Amino acid sequence: MAAAGLIVPGPGTFTHEVGHLQGRAHVDCPVPSDGVDPTYPYEDGVIMDWGFGIRDFGLRAPGLNYDYMSYCGPAWVSDWEWNATGERIEELSAMKGGAAPSPEGLELVGVIEPDGSQMWWTERKMHRDAMPSQTDSVQFVAGNNVIAAPQVKTAQRDHHPAKEIFVDLPVGFDLGVTTVVYDDGAAQHAIAVEQIVRPTR
Repeated sequence: MAAAGLIVPGPGTFTHEVGHLQGRAHVDCPVPSDGVDPTYPYEDGVIMDWGFGIRDFGLRAPGLNYDYMSYCGPAWVSDWEWNATGERIEELSAMKGGAAPSPEGLELVGVIEPDGSQMWWTERKMHRDAMPSQTDSVQFVAGNNVIAAPQVKTAQRDHHPAKEIFVDLPVGFDLGVTTVVYDDGAAQHAIAVEQIVRPTR
């Protein structure tokens, strides 16, 4: 399996972004964020157990520290996040040597940077706060034929100016699709299937 993430300096940000690569959503706290997991059990995103840092020997008090998937700090890991991440690691590790997920369980994700550069990959469908786009479109092309043009959803993150694109993979994605054509409302961009990072195991 492959994943791509954008990392800016800082160990806290690194941990947060790795959490996203593992499929973890934001945790709601007094600093607003999008795409939050509504099942987080503690109010305002705080942790509710003591934490201990094995590198700095520091204690993290419940109610005074926030889950690392929130935008609040100081950040630590809650017992809820610890258990959920452990389950996700077991799930991802079990895929080693197995079959890749079927296209029906995947979505195409694109990140469009302000300078026009793009990254595209597929990942398992997740709950998202992205909204249907009135300007962006995606076509899946096999040879000269458009086989699907699903609804496109977009999101703009408050911690990075890139635009994110989300679209379900069509059933026939692995049966001849050669190109994905992304239209941002002003220009079309052709993405060869080989440029799209796909989970392989």
